[in-house]
Amino acid sequence: MAKKLVAFLVSAIMVVFVLTACAGSASSASGSGGSGGTGSAASSGASGTSDSGDPGAPGDPGDSGAASDPDPGAPSAPAGSASSGSAGTGSSSSASAVDIDSVLKNAKPGDIIHLGVVSFTDLAKGQFNKDIGWLVLSVDDKTVFVISENIIELRAYNTPRGNVTWENSTIRKWLNDTFYNGLPAAMKERVVPTLVINDDNPESKTPGGNDTEDKVFLLSTAQAKSYLTSNSKRQAGIDLTAKTIQDYKFFDERKQTLPEYVAENGGYYWWLRSPGATADTAVSVRPTGAITEGGGSVDQNGMGIRPALCLKK
Repeated sequence: MAKKLVAFLVSAIMVVFVLTACAGSASSASGSGGSGGTGSAASSGASGTSDSGDPGAPGDPGDSGAASDPDPGAPSAPAGSASSGSAGTGSSSSASAVDIDSVLKNAKPGDIIHLGVVSFTDLAKGQFNKDIGWLVLSVDDKTVFVISENIIELRAYNTPRGNVTWENSTIRKWLNDTFYNGLPAAMKERVVPTLVINDDNPESKTPGGNDTEDKVFLLSTAQAKSYLTSNSKRQAGIDLTAKTIQDYKFFDERKQTLPEYVAENGGYYWWLRSPGATADTAVSVRPTGAITEGGGSVDQNGMGIRPALCLKK
């Protein structure tokens, strides 16, 4: 009986270890060794996070502290890319099935690494087949925590519009189903199921919902502040399919394409997983890199996606 109890406890400990190997990375608390430095991310007063406003920018999800309807100047629903990516802060390395061990073993915070071709059909029905760059956020003895260097899809946080948390969002389902299944085999084998902490909005107290176990997820507000410690580090370029770029126009007088808009503004909008000021909004990052903590309406499908995940070395 005693032997069975010991065996059970050992097994339970191993399960907990697997789920929490990157728990610090997926937590909304603090991150160490990330490209943006160390320290707690719980404070909403972290440097470089104020939203000074960008009234001329199309697609503004708003930071009014209340749910916002899509702006008349917001981008149209995507129709599929030319790549207009942002530069990484560290070295860049590529990987194949035979050298992924070396790439992960030698990865350092701030590096841009390549781990094989990712494939999926995007919202515009374009076929994404790209060896995307992954920005290394942190590294420990056993895992590497990464986020896509650029925005790789335009998609709503949740459809239809309504009160929702990360746990029940359509973007969570898409990331852990369609996107995950499109990862290269060698990379998929390294993905660590991660305990994702979903904190309430610190200002409005909008519930973050239950914590979740995810293979792929979006950064929280606190993580975005902790790992990407300035506006410039949070700016993200685009790496989308040609189908999305082809018909994507902004409803303003200039009719800018996405690459033109990114070139002019230094980046594009992307979702975080944290709740906004109300239950039908989610926090996002603006093209300037400022965080819109009041949130934008969850059904805005012109917003960017940057998947994050933890990988075993």
